[in-house]
Amino acid sequence: MPLPQSSPVCVAKPSHYASPVKFETKYEPASTPTSSGKPDKDRRHKKKQHHSSGKKRSGTPLSLKEQIVQLIAILLTAAVVYNVTLTAIGWFEEARRPFCDDQQDPLRDNCRPCPENGICRGGELRCIPGFRRQGALCVPDKQIDRNAQNLADFVLNKVCKISGDSLCRNEDISWIPEHQIWDASEEEKMGLDAENVLLVHEKALQLVRDKLNIRIDDFGLREFRCPIALALTYQPIGCRIRKLIKANIYGIFIASFIVIFVSVYILRYLQSRRLVTRAEELYMQVCEVLEERSTGSSGETKWVVASRLRDHLLLPSERKVATLWKEVERLVQEDSRIDQYPKLVNGDSRVVWEWQGEGTLRTPNKDSKR
Repeated sequence: MPLPQSSPVCVAKPSHYASPVKFETKYEPASTPTSSGKPDKDRRHKKKQHHSSGKKRSGTPLSLKEQIVQLIAILLTAAVVYNVTLTAIGWFEEARRPFCDDQQDPLRDNCRPCPENGICRGGELRCIPGFRRQGALCVPDKQIDRNAQNLADFVLNKVCKISGDSLCRNEDISWIPEHQIWDASEEEKMGLDAENVLLVHEKALQLVRDKLNIRIDDFGLREFRCPIALALTYQPIGCRIRKLIKANIYGIFIASFIVIFVSVYILRYLQSRRLVTRAEELYMQVCEVLEERSTGSSGETKWVVASRLRDHLLLPSERKVATLWKEVERLVQEDSRIDQYPKLVNGDSRVVWEWQGEGTLRTPNKDSKR
């Protein structure tokens, strides 16, 4: 619903002088039938206060202290920008300046002095082998040291392995010429160029000088040999075992004899124990069969042919062990309850066993349980 608007009202103001009557226009707010216009008035009143306060703040001058702080901040920012600009310009100008040759003067010829461990020709800088360029300086190349250490390990292993093989063949350790040590393939793996090969060789020799024996031959060439104590550790495993056996052959023979003797004794003892245990089991079965026959309840004879009972109780593999049934026969002979005598069976003389004991059989196992 649109809000009611105020209508202009003209009011005539009297004047004390003889002048035309002045009219002033006043706006009278229209009456609002409802209270919905109050929030609009509050918002307009707050907006006016906000604009008036903003005008007051913008028009208020800064204090002397605030002006000094702003001035200092502006000066510091300008100084920093000026210094950074000068530094960048100086760095670019310095980088564009050529390096001085041997006959040039830095002040007179406006060039940069040649750094230590560097060679300057035609305004360009080139570092000597073993150093690399870093800006306007030549610093030691750590890759050269790593390559020298790797090459020193390679030389040490190669010389000592050759010496170890000589000791394994019971030969004297020979001197190895220098040209037989260096390996071109190993140098290619390290990525060495022609300028750094000699430097890496010299550093590698300095590293192995304390571990290898080095001498100069009649032609002025270096020769290398591995010390005996160090060469022994580079012998092959098979060679070490052969030498160990050869040096202790008598002790190994005696120890082997003792081990074999003890092993045979233990095996025989275990075998005899198994045989005795099995013979006792068969003996108990024989007693049970004879005791059952003695009652006559099954209608069979009271005696049993010993050979037939043997074939009935023994396994096929046990029949080849003659000592097993002999042990059973010995136990039967020692038992007073079993009678053993020859008897003619089917026209053949056979040894028969017959139970003569009274009462039931009491086996050792049953007695122990009771």
